[in-house]
Amino acid sequence: MTLIVQSPVRPRRVLAAIVDAVSPDTTSLAYAVAYVTNSGSRLLVEKLQQAAEHGWEDQEKTIITCFDYAYTEPSALTFLQNEGFSIRIANLDASSKPRISPSATGFHPKFYVAQRPSNDAVIVTGSANLTRRALTVNYEAVSVSVEPYAHWFSTWRDLRDSAVLLSQSLLEAYIDVRSHISRSIPDEPPVPSPLPSPTDVDTLEHAVRDHGLDPATFSGFWIEVGYASGGSGNQVELPRLASRFFGFEFDDYGSGRATIGNPSIGTGLHHSVEKRLAWHGNNGMERLYVPTVQQGGQPVMRKVAFFQRSADYFIMSVVEPESYEHQEWRESSASTGTLFKLGRTSTTMRQCGLV
Repeated sequence: MTLIVQSPVRPRRVLAAIVDAVSPDTTSLAYAVAYVTNSGSRLLVEKLQQAAEHGWEDQEKTIITCFDYAYTEPSALTFLQNEGFSIRIANLDASSKPRISPSATGFHPKFYVAQRPSNDAVIVTGSANLTRRALTVNYEAVSVSVEPYAHWFSTWRDLRDSAVLLSQSLLEAYIDVRSHISRSIPDEPPVPSPLPSPTDVDTLEHAVRDHGLDPATFSGFWIEVGYASGGSGNQVELPRLASRFFGFEFDDYGSGRATIGNPSIGTGLHHSVEKRLAWHGNNGMERLYVPTVQQGGQPVMRKVAFFQRSADYFIMSVVEPESYEHQEWRESSASTGTLFKLGRTSTTMRQCGLV
């Protein structure tokens, strides 16, 4: 069993776990979640279709959810039905009518199961509902295990058979009951708009100097590394004033070269090394000498590096471009106006951001 913990600075871990369980050979998907939202469903289905490829249409897909507290969105149920999911509603009374407040107990499981041709199943279970936040940025924890399909199927069958197949009349009745709720129902954030191109965003330096942005108040800084210079490939070019994130007030950009400081960079649990942060002068960029592989670091050439602030040092992680984490960092930075291009006059397509 593998435990996966997601947080705002380690986003999309839950989404990745659910999607990684699926392949073109997957025979069925069996999900049971308390609450389902439209934005969460659309995000998950998009990624599942990419993972399943040509096998998507043939996979049997079932979701069991509920109407408890009216958190499940009717539009999400319609979308999932249109994508080939069989929807079943749990925790209805004997009349099978929608009930917003459960009389005794609520329906609260969260598991995502993908059956494989070998008759075993990848089971992702934990705290995450089928909502965009739960899949991406909420603090969530899930475990991933592989079990013989028969071990859990009887439990799944009992849960499935006790739930009612969603019909159009049942959905319309739920919509009607939901429309009469006096309290507000929390909405999921909208699906993000397309991200701005690198040429359409500002520089970090301009945001600091002209708009009063203080990088030191943010918990994370990420950068698309591109080419990493040096014999060990560990010299990462940073935009001007990126050093503010690391706690330095350097502003002598008229000098040829200068050492700005020596931040402690974490390369693993409770382990960090002091590394040089410098002004390089001739290319107009700051330069951070990140931990080498020999020091416990990861290769950074053409990767995306993330620095997370902690009490004693900066925890560094490295991911692939266009990975789940990279996408979420860009979306998060774009939504708060902290997505930047690297240079003042550079035509580079590389970006960085604060989260």
